[in-house]
Amino acid sequence: MDIAQVTEKLQPQPEVAFPPTPFFQGPEAPCRFEGEVYNCIVRGTIPKEVEGTYYRCMPDALWAPQYDDDVFINGDGAIDAIRIKNGHADFKQKYVRTSKFLIERAARQAIFGKYRNRHTDDPRVKHEIHSTANTHIIYFENQLLALKEDSPPYAMDPDTLETKGPYDFHGQYKGPTFTAHPKIDPTNGEMVTMGYEAKGDNTNDVVYYLFSKEGKKLEECWFKAPYVGMMHDMAVTDKWVIFILPPLEGQSVDELKKGAKHFAWSEDRPLTFGILPRRNPKPEGMEKSVQMVLKEGTMHRWPKGIWNYIHSKEDVVKRKYVYQKAIGAMMERIQRGDEGGERGDIFSNLLHAKQPETGEPYNQRELMGEAILLLVAGSDTTSTALTVIIWHLLANPETLEKLTSEVCGTFSSVEDIKYQSIQSLPYLHAVIEEGLRICPPNPGLIPRVVVDRSPGNLVIGGHVFPSGTEIGVCNISLHLNPKYFDNPKSFQPERWLQDSPLKCNKTAFSPFSLGPRACLGRNMAYMEMSLTLALLVYQLKLSFTDPEKELQDGFDVEDAFVALKPKVRVQVAKV
Repeated sequence: MDIAQVTEKLQPQPEVAFPPTPFFQGPEAPCRFEGEVYNCIVRGTIPKEVEGTYYRCMPDALWAPQYDDDVFINGDGAIDAIRIKNGHADFKQKYVRTSKFLIERAARQAIFGKYRNRHTDDPRVKHEIHSTANTHIIYFENQLLALKEDSPPYAMDPDTLETKGPYDFHGQYKGPTFTAHPKIDPTNGEMVTMGYEAKGDNTNDVVYYLFSKEGKKLEECWFKAPYVGMMHDMAVTDKWVIFILPPLEGQSVDELKKGAKHFAWSEDRPLTFGILPRRNPKPEGMEKSVQMVLKEGTMHRWPKGIWNYIHSKEDVVKRKYVYQKAIGAMMERIQRGDEGGERGDIFSNLLHAKQPETGEPYNQRELMGEAILLLVAGSDTTSTALTVIIWHLLANPETLEKLTSEVCGTFSSVEDIKYQSIQSLPYLHAVIEEGLRICPPNPGLIPRVVVDRSPGNLVIGGHVFPSGTEIGVCNISLHLNPKYFDNPKSFQPERWLQDSPLKCNKTAFSPFSLGPRACLGRNMAYMEMSLTLALLVYQLKLSFTDPEKELQDGFDVEDAFVALKPKVRVQVAKV
């Protein structure tokens, strides 16, 4: 029996018995090697003019993982350096001495758990830096930075590859995470970087930094992503930073505790891009841009020069960007069509709709108009109405208690709460109506044009309005008029209940406008608000973060084409 036959029957020790998966076998098998080769074999010749060092970073697991379904990207970071000079090449490979590497080397086995899942770690290392420093390496401030996006960088000597330790830009970098792909500006040496999950695992906080080539912090900006996702890379121009959020969504803490992977593909999340000025960034920049678009709806007769004068050039650029992105997205959706009817969204119905007069489909311009109406009037107004209602419920605990009692007394489980079943809840309906009355999402007027009529002009209350005149009544002036509602500035849902003694003139109530041009989405809005509110009070306990300040400041919105709601800070707890 030869040596090969003998070794085939021998099993490796458990700590280096890698699982039989593609991640750890064949060409992907770990090297588990450190060393250097002086004067490597060179096939051919290297021009003597070529001088420099090529660095490479890779995951190379030193120990078999605790879990067989772990991935290779959780392996320890190993750095290769090939030094080329005078036609010769010298090779060196060394592991980054991360906390993980040192602890597991001392234990001679894997101690840390699955990729980016602290809940699978040995409890003794739960407070350690989890970096494997295995994804990317860059040269900055006369040192190498070995990177893994769930942790701070590790600094290394570029000549010896000795590890210096975690690097926080001289105490200036505050986040626990750091992108694996920062960008170095080739013109001035500045580093553009960011970290996601920047306030800990499963947080949607993102932090952006700009550093000078000397490592001095030039910019810092914290903001929130729409959801927790793997923001692995970004794009940078002279003036802008573009963040990329793919639908690779972070798993919940409950799922992670069950041993799930940190990320999972989420088909219902769109590919999302965020844009931030590279210099003087502000987290409210994009929100402000959208608000400018809404405000412009009330200022369309302002001379353009005045509009540009009262807003900075940067604001105008952002506003134009919002228009371009919205129009671009809608154009792309129109050109893509209905995708065989599989998408099933509201836009699918628009694409199939026919003009009642001719039976022809709507043209591109008409589809664009409908799409903008749906986007602005169909989403932001509903969230504004819910914000109004929630604020007034928290400001009136007795009202919130009545609503909670009605919902919880009717249903025995979340699954029972359906739109059909909540139709029988009069107080829920009254709360929604009162919220729409006291602060309608469209507080201004919805203008109408007087058309040619016979005989002659339109006469209202003795006032004559010739054809072509634009007229309208502000919703808020009707809804807060004591002529139509008792105590109009008081939040009293009881006024909407049957046999209520409070004056409530429903003909003066028009949050969705009236007549044939009334809001097409009012039924959907009622459905969304009813279900959301019922589910909220059934499952959660809400309260103001600072009740005294909220009640002192009161609730107010800024009037634009639709109301611009303020931020309401609340505490949320499970019931």
